[in-house]
Parts: sequence; structure tokens; C-alpha cells
Amino acid sequence: MDRSRRIRGGRQGQPQRSEGREQPAHVVYSNLNPRILRKIMAQNTSKLQKLAWGFSALFLFVYLLDFVPGIMAENGKMFGLFSMTPIVDFGHLALGALAALSAWRSAKASRIYFYVLGVWYGIDVIMFFVSHFNTMSLLVNAAINMPHFLTSIAAFWIAINVEPPHANPVHP
Repeated sequence: MDRSRRIRGGRQGQPQRSEGREQPAHVVYSNLNPRILRKIMAQNTSKLQKLAWGFSALFLFVYLLDFVPGIMAENGKMFGLFSMTPIVDFGHLALGALAALSAWRSAKASRIYFYVLGVWYGIDVIMFFVSHFNTMSLLVNAAINMPHFLTSIAAFWIAINVEPPHANPVHP
């Protein structure tokens, strides 16, 4: 039996039958032509997962910006506004890695990621704004908080509105 045609034998994500024994889907997929594999992966990726991949790229990009010459101002802040400490760097790296893991896992994991990200960044915005209320002007405080505020709003919007899970109707 041609290995590239075995994928038609079973349902997606379930073991495939070959020569009387079952093989996990990842074994069957690994035997496919890379072009066919990319097509299958693109078809099986939900909008939520694609957005999680995008957020992963965004957070990893912000993490890597810290190492680009000329991005850090003389005052040690990125673009002269954003304090980038090792803890902040680790946070961006962790959020990027978690977004990639959730996107790779499933749409449900991606939805959970976006809810957690929205809560985490919402708390971060409130805590930073309140703790720096008297130490900087309102305009600077708002400018510094704006990326996290927008990320929090976007994460909640994505978690709630993109491919919402459908409830099963109750039959009497």
C-alpha cells in the first residue's frame, strides 16, 4: 500500500490502519511529501491557532528587539520609553513560547492562552499605572501602558469572538 495514500483511510487525529495494525497519525503524516504535509497542516489549523502563532511571533520579536543594536536608548530603555529588564525579557520569551505551544496543541488551548494573556496583561496594566501614578506624567504613563493595554483588549476579543465554541442544544 502506498504510504502517501494511507491518510485517506481514517479520520483526522485518529490512528490509521496499515497492514492490519494501527499507526498514530504523526507516523502517517511524517511519511508524506512535505508539500502535501504543509497543505494538510494549513487545512487543520483554526483561526485561533493562526492568531496564536501570530502572537508567538510578536512576543518573540519583542524579545529579540532587546538584542538589536540601536534599539536601546542611552537611558537603557527601549525606544527611550520601555524598561527592559531580564524579567521583562523572560516574560516576553515565555509568552511567545506559550503562544507557540498553544497554537501547536489545539484551538481550545489557544483560546485558554488568550484568556490568560488578557487577564495577565490587564493586571499588569493596572498595577503599573497605579504604582507609577505619582512618579510620571499621566501622558507618559498611558504611553508606556498602551502596548500592554491593547494586547490585553485584543487577547480578550480574540478569546471571545474568534470561532466561539457552540453550545449543544438541550433536548427535552
